[in-house]
Amino acid sequence: MKAAIDVLPPDDGTWATELKWDGMRVMAHVGDGRLILRSASGRDTTGAFPELHPLLDAVPDGTVLDGEAVVMVEGTPSFRALQHRIHVDKPSPNLLASHPVQLVLFDVLWFDGNNIMSVPFSARRSALEEAIDGARTWTVSSISAGSSQTLYDLASARRLEGVVCKRLDSPYVSGRSSYWRKIKVRPRTDMVIGGWIPGSGGLSNTIGSVVVGVADGSGGFVCAGAVGSGLTDDDRQRMRVDFVERDDSPFTNPELMIARTGEPIVWVEPLLVAEIGFARWDEAQPLWQPTFHGLRADADPLGTEYRH
Repeated sequence: MKAAIDVLPPDDGTWATELKWDGMRVMAHVGDGRLILRSASGRDTTGAFPELHPLLDAVPDGTVLDGEAVVMVEGTPSFRALQHRIHVDKPSPNLLASHPVQLVLFDVLWFDGNNIMSVPFSARRSALEEAIDGARTWTVSSISAGSSQTLYDLASARRLEGVVCKRLDSPYVSGRSSYWRKIKVRPRTDMVIGGWIPGSGGLSNTIGSVVVGVADGSGGFVCAGAVGSGLTDDDRQRMRVDFVERDDSPFTNPELMIARTGEPIVWVEPLLVAEIGFARWDEAQPLWQPTFHGLRADADPLGTEYRH
């Protein structure tokens, strides 16, 4: 079951809210004396997460659990840190020690040989809490029956991925369903504009996206990616007037964009700053799902900084 992107539901007592964990979806199947872990795509990940194997003895045979595999960094789930684990079928002892995986459980489909997918979420949740004892390598996700806005604000303050709101009377269904709503926290930060890429179609003769980055602390700039979503005609007109073109990139790592696009990049002096929202940002990879929120006339290009 997958959540649909939506807005926070009304506080009418029919919804429960929990944090959205920035990790990898994992289904844990316990049956016939075996544990099988599978990703959302159905890939067998049992060998990748040996620290979760004790689940075999922790729950009854004929149980299927739904959760998220995470790697915590300073108390916060880090998708980047998880990358060290999800493609390794047989992790070394050193990797297990440096990047330990935890399984955050939030639902149960089968329990002790009984299919409970049609049971309301509130009852499935109670069964999950009764069945699972907390361990070092797995836990049950905390849930709030109060204001979803309160938990969303907490997720925003802690720079977590967001929240998931679930109808208390909902069954567990296949595919994506509005019974579950995911509301992501999108951080914003100031970024310097160092180039632009021509658009296509009606935008072929103007700015399709801008190449943005942040100061590196040494008087230079590092590229963070390109953003086109959110740009207005007024933004494009102003930038075309204010841009000062240059022959080379103002970024120390222009290959981040050059390697990802076959379109020509028009480099400009790093003079303009814009407010950019994004779903995720890693220094080694471009911005994920960025959005342009407007130019910042009051911002100093050298005052921009990396924010994950």
